[in-house]
Amino acid sequence: MPLIVKTKKILHKGKPCFRIVSFKGLKHEELPSKYTESSPYCFVQNNGSLFVEALDIAKQLNFRATVKPGQILERDNFYNMIKLLKLCGNKLHEINKENRAKYKDWKGFVSYKI
Repeated sequence: MPLIVKTKKILHKGKPCFRIVSFKGLKHEELPSKYTESSPYCFVQNNGSLFVEALDIAKQLNFRATVKPGQILERDNFYNMIKLLKLCGNKLHEINKENRAKYKDWKGFVSYKI
């Protein structure tokens, strides 16, 4: 399931900004533990907010925030957040790809007669 960030373009104090309308995506408990054990990662919280963590000294990333519906972000900050969310999405995609390859034979139905 992709992460969907719904926004509204606004002018706030004379600057182009985005007002966060909503987030739709996976919650923490729906994600593989390998994904949430290390940065970067993100998930939608039960209250509809988005938690994002991207901490990586080598890549000079230092971002940890909860972004809430109704929050206003300046255009550049919003686009930087979107770049981080794409990193998170790419990481999750790779983990899911590894899991599908590792467990490719794990499918079908099994019945046990006891």
